Amino acid sequence: MELPSSAALSTLGLLTSTYIALRLTSFLSTYFLPSRLSTYRHQTRPSYALITGATAGIGFGLAEELCSRNYNVILHGRDRNKLLAAQSALKKTYPSVETRILVADAVNFDSSVDAMRELLAPLQDLHIPILINNVGGTGSTQPTPFQAFGKHTPAEIDGLISVNDRFATHLTLSMLPLLQKSAPALVMNMSSYAVAGVSHVAVYSGTKGYLSSWGAALRPELRVEGYNIDVMNIVVGAVKSQQNGGPPNLMTPSSRRMAQSIIDRIGCGKGTVVAYFPHALQMFFIGLLPNGLREWALARQTKTWYDTKAKEW
Repeated sequence: MELPSSAALSTLGLLTSTYIALRLTSFLSTYFLPSRLSTYRHQTRPSYALITGATAGIGFGLAEELCSRNYNVILHGRDRNKLLAAQSALKKTYPSVETRILVADAVNFDSSVDAMRELLAPLQDLHIPILINNVGGTGSTQPTPFQAFGKHTPAEIDGLISVNDRFATHLTLSMLPLLQKSAPALVMNMSSYAVAGVSHVAVYSGTKGYLSSWGAALRPELRVEGYNIDVMNIVVGAVKSQQNGGPPNLMTPSSRRMAQSIIDRIGCGKGTVVAYFPHALQMFFIGLLPNGLREWALARQTKTWYDTKAKEW
């Protein structure tokens, strides 16, 4: 058998090296180029971002981060008192930024055209180029994000699907005319590393799978249908929360730190992106493991955590 010539091997090596260099440059540029939030800021009118699930966690962190960048926000939640408290906190820290609230239950809501039109009626005169579909949850009734599938009730499963998928889908549909009127516009969907399928959050994983696939399909569709609206799926890993105890650290950042990473990714040119750089590295190395080993390791880890927490209840 004739061996490849040294010239052919050199060419192959050069092409391989070039490909790796381009991939590495693309990866690094995602995390080290500045945010393009200004793309969605009107020159003369006040611009708003509507953030769902904005009274705590990443949602409130996103509101804080946007306000710190002098961007107005509309806070969504189901509890008016919590929304007013969040609004008051933002006004105290960022007095020059405008804030509004939008009260709606993301689990039990009327998705009819008339009901959604009534919900959004107070926003029709605003310039809203950014919609952040953040509201969601794992559906666990325990002080841990993990729960065995067999211990879910039918009502919990329906609630999970509503809060993670139905509300975002119906809200985005109803917001399309307003987003297009405010174009260029952006829809950001908060996805999760659980999209790959994580043990003891099976339903949650499925709902994030829907959200990611829906967003990935919607992005090119809106473009070819003539909308000037971009769609980004933001993949989020572990974040410090009430269910995820302990102080923030490199691999479990605070909600505000995660929010900063999310806003920094605006304009990176990717439809799906891992927001936080250490999580991107973590997911890259996890992805190198064989599928069977990865599934087994994640399942054992989540079950150990679940069993440990169960003893504390």
